[in-house]
Amino acid sequence: MYGVIKKGLGRTLPFKVDFVFGPNGAIGDAHWIADVPCELVYSEEIHNAAGTDAGAVTLDLEKLTGTTTIGSGSTMLASTYNLKSAANTVVRKSKANAGLTTTLANRRLAIGNRLGLNVAGTITTLAGVHVRVIFVPLGPPTNW
Repeated sequence: MYGVIKKGLGRTLPFKVDFVFGPNGAIGDAHWIADVPCELVYSEEIHNAAGTDAGAVTLDLEKLTGTTTIGSGSTMLASTYNLKSAANTVVRKSKANAGLTTTLANRRLAIGNRLGLNVAGTITTLAGVHVRVIFVPLGPPTNW
């Protein structure tokens, strides 16, 4: 996981945070701590092998503040990612395709807020998950 802030032509450019997980069981309580105020622009998810459990297997991006735990945060998406969907297919969620929450405050992270990945359901055969999250900075980092 990483985030990079680049400046060019007098403006701050969007940056990405990547999460990569191996086979079943390797997904759990993934966090990223915001070191700059930022807003979610879009996210993408792909997996090499889909989950096969009888119940729903989903992934949500959550805004976590204070001591909020994963599963109790505010969703940043309009709907969760279906981890039982076709393998090797990139699914993108953005404002343009109504994939992000319409609640602006839930798409924005202040310094110290966290992005949490909440996986719900039994992941069984799910493998090779890659989640990319793109943010745009809303101001300079103040804690460096």
